[in-house]
Amino acid sequence: MSSIIETLNKIRDEFSIFSDPRDKYIFLVDLAKDLDGLSQEEKVEENRIHGFTSQAWVTRKKMEKNIFFKQIQMQ
Repeated sequence: MSSIIETLNKIRDEFSIFSDPRDKYIFLVDLAKDLDGLSQEEKVEENRIHGFTSQAWVTRKKMEKNIFFKQIQMQ
């Protein structure tokens, strides 16, 4: 299992090949397409992000003093 530092370095290296911010955005969207998405149980009002034209949800998990965001999904 890789450490968080190794994972972050890998992500940084993958994004560093792009000089244009739009290319980074396109790469990020392509990565997101491979995710499973949120379950219906996770698409609740508590997880909803207001202010978007589309419906959007974010899930998070608190571990000790840190908060980890699992996923954001828009419809």
